[in-house]
Amino acid sequence: MRRIKLLFAAAITMFLMNGLVFAQDTTLTVTSDGNVGIGITNPGTSLEVAQEDASTNTSINTAWFSRSTTGVASDGIGVRLELQSEDDAGNILRAATIEGVLDDVTAATPKGSLRLGGRDSPSALVVDNSGNVGIGTTAPA
Repeated sequence: MRRIKLLFAAAITMFLMNGLVFAQDTTLTVTSDGNVGIGITNPGTSLEVAQEDASTNTSINTAWFSRSTTGVASDGIGVRLELQSEDDAGNILRAATIEGVLDDVTAATPKGSLRLGGRDSPSALVVDNSGNVGIGTTAPA
């Protein structure tokens, strides 16, 4: 795997020396220092996603994370964003998680929850479909 990454990196290095912008509308930018921007020409961090529109008082979908299965979905299927950091021995470890889970996958009445977790407790705080909040439980009442 490492060799493939190195070969790929070597193959595109010449394109990245002065930055790379795909399309005229700034769809994707890769800067010479490796920052990636989607919807922005000058990303200031490793990954920056930007979207501009005319609305001034609404929330918009800037990024979507989705999951599907090759089988039949069942209660508990979801998507997790894992936040990792390095410990004092140089190991990359999970620090926290953010999950979106379908607790009921019934097509007519699906119910989802937001789950926030720490390193050792992936569902430390749960906000269910009804707005109930649970700490230390995945089924708040």
